[in-house]
Amino acid sequence: MIPLASQTTPASPAPVTATVSRMALKNVKKGIIVAPQRILIYGPEKVGKSTFAAGAPSPIFLGKDAGTLHLDVARFPQPTCWRDVLDALTFLLQGGHDFETLVVDPINWFEYLVHQEVVGSSGKSIEAWNGGYGRGYDAALNFWRIFLDLVERLWERGMGIIFSAHAKVKKFNDPSGPGYERWVLAMANERAADMLRQWVDTILFAVRESYGKAGDDTRIRGTGSGIRLLHTEWSPAFDAGNRSNLPATMSLGWEEYANAFANGLQRRTEQLKEVDAMLAELGDAEVEAKVRSFLRHPRADVAVAHNGVAAKLDEHRKKNLQPTTTTEGAPQS
Repeated sequence: MIPLASQTTPASPAPVTATVSRMALKNVKKGIIVAPQRILIYGPEKVGKSTFAAGAPSPIFLGKDAGTLHLDVARFPQPTCWRDVLDALTFLLQGGHDFETLVVDPINWFEYLVHQEVVGSSGKSIEAWNGGYGRGYDAALNFWRIFLDLVERLWERGMGIIFSAHAKVKKFNDPSGPGYERWVLAMANERAADMLRQWVDTILFAVRESYGKAGDDTRIRGTGSGIRLLHTEWSPAFDAGNRSNLPATMSLGWEEYANAFANGLQRRTEQLKEVDAMLAELGDAEVEAKVRSFLRHPRADVAVAHNGVAAKLDEHRKKNLQPTTTTEGAPQS
């Protein structure tokens, strides 16, 4: 038994005082927010990625001169070191310009500048730097994080961002079956490539239409129309994805993309409203929790959620319309 004299009275909670913060409830926003574009477009060389980006609103290019010499666009001088890249972004952040879109073209060419910055005058390759074992690539990620931080600040101030990149074919080892080849970003540092893919909202794969055709000797030969296409959805052959209900395939061109984006955004808004209405009618808390969780994912496909809820609601309606039966087996209305 603890003596009463040794017992202490719990302290009263401290009074809640007003806190000045950008995270205050008054700053909470609801609904869909229309923000500037964040696009990664990649594909084989000379397919038209730079021409696509040149159609974006008031673009300024940052990267290797050779890819844009044929285009009437504004461009920074070609960077010769990583400091040049950061300086260009800093000058854009300072304002005093009317550019609306930053095009980094090609962004995987910047990897060479990053690796130069990491190894410095050591004379080591990025693979052997600091004893190897991936330490060079680990150090390079810090430079990519600084780059993305500056780009994010530009985006927050209203600039659209387009990363253009070359692609390469790489063997993919599928744990569930035989491996196969697919198109990936042409970057040595796969984690840096992952960072870029995760930052953007839209990943586009650009390629010329091609397919295999059997010849008289039954051998398959490559052929195609040469039409330049833009793929917006994931495939075993390449990475792609979007949050804007874009068609899976369209012609490679900024005007076609911009029109599809506007239509897809409107349709996405309509589908979200329809999902809310269907969930309310369905009245299933477990299903609603799963759907809400799915939609919170940054790359959630609203059309998939819409179709799934519509199917559930259809089952629910049919079940409620089924007639009951009496003990004698006769239908009862």
